[in-house]
Formats: sequence, structure tokens, C-alpha cells
Amino acid sequence: MSNNKKNYQIVETIMTLSHQLELIAIAEGIETHQQLEELQNLGFDILHCLKARGF
Repeated sequence: MSNNKKNYQIVETIMTLSHQLELIAIAEGIETHQQLEELQNLGFDILHCLKARGF
């Protein structure tokens, strides 16, 4: 995400909107520790990692 500013902004906007609407923000398909940290910092409520990738 962080290597593509537009992707990061899209994810950030979705997270912000979901919280403003009092919805739960779920991030699925996390493949790297960097993605996990970025999503945690953005405030996602539920994070689903891909175990098939060894993460």
C-alpha cells in the first residue's frame, strides 16, 4: 500500500467513511507485516491475514 499513494488514500478513505457511518472496518487478504502495520495504524477493526502465505 505505502508504495502506491493512491491505493493508500483509497484504503484510508474507506476506513474513515466506515467509522463515520459507525460500521466495522474489515481488512482482508493481508500478505505482509508492512500491510498489517499500516492497516492497524489506520484503525481497522478486524484484520484477516492470509495464512497460506506463511504470515
